[in-house]
Amino acid sequence: MGLPPAVAAFGLDSAAPGFASNAERVRNRAEVIVAVERVFASYGAAELLDKLNDAGIPAGKVRSLDEVYAWDQVASQRLVIEVKHPLLGKVSLPGPPLRFFAPGDAAETTVTDHVAPPLLDADGGPIREWLGLVPAETTATAGAK
Repeated sequence: MGLPPAVAAFGLDSAAPGFASNAERVRNRAEVIVAVERVFASYGAAELLDKLNDAGIPAGKVRSLDEVYAWDQVASQRLVIEVKHPLLGKVSLPGPPLRFFAPGDAAETTVTDHVAPPLLDADGGPIREWLGLVPAETTATAGAK
């Protein structure tokens, strides 16, 4: 059994020795990678994605972080949130990737009251007190400084 017919769209020979069966391709993995990279290198990203799509091969663009944050779908899905940081002002952060809804109701229950990350040691005193690492009166006076 040879490679899928889609490989012909890229000029690869599905019956070539060492590439005709999955077992051969596994044994010759390094050569397969070189052959595919050589063919793909002759295309720009958009052209390659179109050609893969036309050949019936699922593929998608790998985006940089800048591209992800600028992508209109990210904004429409509320995947970026803005919060007010005490030192930095308005800060953009990744939003929740999941949405939650009340059972049997269309009302969304996803938490939307997001807060900025805490400042260094902002909650340190209460946490140390909770852990029993410092007496309560030390924590109370440390926060007053």
